[in-house]
Amino acid sequence: MRVFVSTTTFAEHSKKPLEMLRKQGIKCTLNPYGRKLKETEIGAVLSENSYDGLIAGTEPLTEKVLRNAGPLKVISRVGVGMDNVSLETAKECRIKVHNTPSVLIDSVAELTIGLMLCCLRRIAHVDRNVRRNIWQKEMGGLLKGKVTGIIGFGKIGKRVASLVKAFGAEI
Repeated sequence: MRVFVSTTTFAEHSKKPLEMLRKQGIKCTLNPYGRKLKETEIGAVLSENSYDGLIAGTEPLTEKVLRNAGPLKVISRVGVGMDNVSLETAKECRIKVHNTPSVLIDSVAELTIGLMLCCLRRIAHVDRNVRRNIWQKEMGGLLKGKVTGIIGFGKIGKRVASLVKAFGAEI
């Protein structure tokens, strides 16, 4: 079985995912561009090669791309969103499409909290000043006691809420 990996972060920090696939007899080809592929690029890769599977990122997997994807049998979308995949065309072409709906919950929620703290505590601003040899005391705010609005209360929103509550904020 041959698989193309279009997402650029796959196995970036550990080669274990590639080793696991290779132990199963799966030959992987990684994205040679090191960035999100354009429709014409992913289309060419899939039409000019005989890939059975695609480990996909957010590149456009349009009707045109999927209809010309040769023997492609399965797409595994790394992440939650599926809006870049023409699901109707995939079904017509008998290409199974999967995603990883729970894999990013904690990482996105924690990044959200990190960015909130960065804004409240003015971390980026102070860092820029220190790097310019400017030492200026800054007053930051606390998350504790704040009222936090969360737009979208799915799995990630609920996880953000639980983390915000741990800081003593209201939802």
